[in-house]
Amino acid sequence: MDNFGLGEYFSKEIEHFLLQIHKYESKDVERMPIWSKVDQLHKDSLEFRLLRMNGYNVSPDSFCWFLNDEEIQDHLKTNIEHLFLVMLSVYRATDLIFPGESELEKAKEFSRKLLEKNEFIDEIMVSSSHIKHEMSTPWMARLKHLDHRMWIEDRDQNVISTGKASSVCLHADKLTHLASKNFELRQAVYRREMEDLIKWVKKWGLYDIGFGREKTTYCYFAASSSTSLPFESAANVRKLMAKSGILITVADDFFDEEGSSDELEALTEAVIRWEGKQLKGYGKIIFKALDNHIKETAETYRKQHGTDITNHFRNIVRLY
Repeated sequence: MDNFGLGEYFSKEIEHFLLQIHKYESKDVERMPIWSKVDQLHKDSLEFRLLRMNGYNVSPDSFCWFLNDEEIQDHLKTNIEHLFLVMLSVYRATDLIFPGESELEKAKEFSRKLLEKNEFIDEIMVSSSHIKHEMSTPWMARLKHLDHRMWIEDRDQNVISTGKASSVCLHADKLTHLASKNFELRQAVYRREMEDLIKWVKKWGLYDIGFGREKTTYCYFAASSSTSLPFESAANVRKLMAKSGILITVADDFFDEEGSSDELEALTEAVIRWEGKQLKGYGKIIFKALDNHIKETAETYRKQHGTDITNHFRNIVRLY
């Protein structure tokens, strides 16, 4: 669900599942046969990643036990051509490391070395493109929406399940179809928001202002890719971040490159007083766009929460 971008639609079910696995007591792996140990490592690493990514307090020991087991380490090294999926799960479990968690650093290094032997990979079990993607770009630097597309486009049921969830495999086609429609819906929303943003920039004279950097697309991409809130509720956040980024970029270039000392002083005074009637030229354009942005954002907040934050928002700008 998470890989396909469908997690927010099944939040209650996922939370119930996470609670169940968080309460589950780990088994005594020392007495297990080697094949059971491998299965347990796969399961434990999957559970660790899911729990940690969703804010649960979980110790790396829950799956890093394999670092103290020479038998399973030797087995993994010897049979890596059949166990890439397990090692990929271990590697992904180390995406979120807190300071001082040396076990996770060791697990990451161990799994990375084995995953780098991708010339032995069995494409039926796991796609080499997934492994290369995971290792080439750190998790913190990846865009979830594009990751969802990668998973959707790979219709191999083994990759879709990334484990032993046979019920997921049985419904893989339905999940893929649902995820594809959801991806297309989000793309349409992103496209509409981008079009609205370009209209706003042109309306207030920022699109072809005549100096500095034109960062409309860049600012929207940065805003839409970095918001982790549920998709619909993040719409206003995306717009706020994108417009703020555009205005900051234009104002920064005006102060650094274009404006005279008198123009810069006049704009600064206008922001302090929040009165732009005396402004001319670029300073007037910037102030009017800024004033509209604040009024628009404050009105959206007032409708949702019943509180006027206009003055608070203006004070933030004055501090900047």
